[in-house]
Amino acid sequence: MQAELLAIRAKAKKTILFVTHQINEAIFLSDRVIVFSSRPGYVKEEIRIELPRPRYLGIKTEKQFLDYERYIWSIIEGEVKKTMLADRTTRTGPTGFLTGKGG
Repeated sequence: MQAELLAIRAKAKKTILFVTHQINEAIFLSDRVIVFSSRPGYVKEEIRIELPRPRYLGIKTEKQFLDYERYIWSIIEGEVKKTMLADRTTRTGPTGFLTGKGG
C-alpha cells in the first residue's frame, strides 16, 4: 500500500497530507514529518526527510532511515513521559494520594 501511494503521488505530482501513527510509514512516504505535542496539541517539531526518491521498501533498513526513526521516536517518547507524569500528578495530587480526579 505504501509503494502504491508513492506511485500515485509521483504520477499525480500533487502535495498530499497524510496522517499516520506509524513512524516508519511517515518517514517512508514523506518529505516532511510533523510531530505534534500532547495536550494541548501544537507542532512540536518539523523534520525534513532527505531520502532519495523514488523510494524502495529496502530503504527502511538503511542507517539514515533508522536514524530518522530513532530521532522521531525520542521526540514522541518525551511527550508520552510528560503526559504520563501530568496524568499521575492530576490523579494523585502533590501528596501522592489519590484525589478522585481523572479516574
